[in-house]
Amino acid sequence: METKIIWCFKKAGAKIIDPNMNMQASFIKLAIQTLKSAEMTLNQKDFVWATSMIYYAEYYALYSLLLKIGIKSENHECSLEIAEFLIDKPINFDDIKRAKKLRIDAQYYLKTTSDNELQNELKNAKVFVNKVIDIASRLGTKEIKEYRNKILKLIEN
Repeated sequence: METKIIWCFKKAGAKIIDPNMNMQASFIKLAIQTLKSAEMTLNQKDFVWATSMIYYAEYYALYSLLLKIGIKSENHECSLEIAEFLIDKPINFDDIKRAKKLRIDAQYYLKTTSDNELQNELKNAKVFVNKVIDIASRLGTKEIKEYRNKILKLIEN
């Protein structure tokens, strides 16, 4: 994991930036709206788009947390790796990893799961998004500094 994170910062464009609360708030709003859209799309039985929206709702929430810490990454795999490395709170990263795989299967191979499975994924996404939003809302200056130092220590060695 650490080797991949170093690669993300050296080669894949991940950057340490000033914490950006405006962008963080925008991505939280986007995550919540995307969850609502996913639910409507799933109810219309559009499984391909619902699958994508479920993943993106989770991703937007997680990315909002990275922005609050002051990390920018346009590479989804890097964002997931960095967040999993940094965040020592109880986030179920398996949920977003599973959603990512389902999104790839749906978008690139038109392979979707059943309505019941997607309903369960949507339920998991709601829990994931709410958990990440809660963690972000409780994140103080001291913890942000600790997370930033943890990543700086890794990438500067």
